[in-house]
Amino acid sequence: STDRNTGPSAGAPRPADGPVFLSVDVTEDPATTLDTVAELCEDGSRSAVGASGFVCRYQGGNVFAAVTHDGRLVTLAASAVPAGTTAAQLVVAFDQLVTALGR
Repeated sequence: STDRNTGPSAGAPRPADGPVFLSVDVTEDPATTLDTVAELCEDGSRSAVGASGFVCRYQGGNVFAAVTHDGRLVTLAASAVPAGTTAAQLVVAFDQLVTALGR
């Protein structure tokens, strides 16, 4: 069976009773590029974050973001993002997260 959050079902909406989550991961020596991790983004949903990152929608409304910072790859995945949240708001929030990580 395939996990509901990866694989062939990518792009399918999360069921109303599906899991609510927030996941942040920091990889010290990223072996992948931003373009590689961006493959799960829905077409046309990717917006730039700073000079080295992006935020996008995936799986029918979830949010995914990634940025390289000080030689690290930082990724964030979240569900249950409030309706009406704009890409610009997500970009600002992710920029603030990356700034906080740099302290």
